[in-house]
Amino acid sequence: MSETFFHDEFACSLEIPNDMSANSILIENCRYRDNLDTVQQHEGGYQDTKQLYVRGWAQVINLFIGCVAMGIFIYRENRKMIKI
Repeated sequence: MSETFFHDEFACSLEIPNDMSANSILIENCRYRDNLDTVQQHEGGYQDTKQLYVRGWAQVINLFIGCVAMGIFIYRENRKMIKI
């Protein structure tokens, strides 16, 4: 989550009447507020995993390009030595 929410910004701080069916959104908002720290931890874990995934693929591509470049360099050096 890119935004930080504070407990006083939720509608849950308002008084909820006894009519539960009409205010199910408010009750859900209260549950979300109570579980907000858990949600932020899960979101942070997702971001970390996503960055590790992207970094892993970048390293694989970097290694592939390096191996191709070294292979070309070795091939050219061997061709020079054969000509001598």
